[in-house]
Amino acid sequence: IYAKELVRARSEKRVVGYPLWDEGNSVRCAWDIGASDATSVWFYQFVGGMIQFIDYYESISEDPRDLVKMINSKPYNYEAQILPHDAEHKKWTTDGVKSQKQILEQLGLKNTKVQTVSQSLRDDLHAVKMKFNKCVFDNDKCEEGLKALKQYHRKYNEDRNTFSDTPHHDWACHGADAFRYAIIDAYKNNSHEK
Repeated sequence: IYAKELVRARSEKRVVGYPLWDEGNSVRCAWDIGASDATSVWFYQFVGGMIQFIDYYESISEDPRDLVKMINSKPYNYEAQILPHDAEHKKWTTDGVKSQKQILEQLGLKNTKVQTVSQSLRDDLHAVKMKFNKCVFDNDKCEEGLKALKQYHRKYNEDRNTFSDTPHHDWACHGADAFRYAIIDAYKNNSHEK
């Protein structure tokens, strides 16, 4: 879905082989939280009119305590933790009925916000493509996230010999979904336009 945009980013030298972290600017994180599959987190900053993706993390079936510990172990000054649209859905836990947002906050995750998405995934995917030219990536720290963006693809309909509007749900969708939440955050925040 984003392969062309990623090729263009590489050709325009927006995938770089050196650290992008600007210590003078705060960092935002966009999450896609998996219960039995992958949790993905993009770390990014708004710097000089660009969205700098400075780090990426992904794990499978990791305990929320370990995720919060990982976030807090990084040297970044966090402005916001952007959680997925369904992070406020409640489920049974050993401590009663709680949402992912409540659990993460109780474990020490600060500045959480739940990302709202449009009613149309197709519109969201288009919005990401339109903003891709404002994205810069640390190739080393974001290597796994970049692989996910490259491999993110639509379902193929064998009967019609066409691709559907719906992305295929596989390992790449978690990193791509977290990236989409980061871009929606950029649209809503507009800090990258300053």
